[in-house]
Formats: sequence, C-alpha cells, structure tokens
Amino acid sequence: MGEAKFVQVGTLILRVLRALSDKGDEGDPAVEGEVRAEVHGLCSAFPITAD
Repeated sequence: MGEAKFVQVGTLILRVLRALSDKGDEGDPAVEGEVRAEVHGLCSAFPITAD
C-alpha cells in the first residue's frame, strides 16, 4: 500500500470526523455510507491473508 492510499485513508477519517463535528453525535449517514463503500473497496484491494 503506497503513500497515496495512506492519504486516502486519512481523508476518509477526516470526512467522518468533519461530519460528526458538523452534525453532532448522529453524524451524517450519507457521508458514513460513502466512506463505508470506499473502505470496503480498499479492504477488497488489500485483503488480509494468513501466512
């Protein structure tokens, strides 16, 4: 996983934190859904395997 992916992960975290900051503890379900989909894509691209 290269630097660009780490920037992407940081951006995803920031999006959720901003939504929580703007909307309170309830957050923003739309943002959370978008971020969840991107996280799922990242996890699919970099699966954890048992060696």
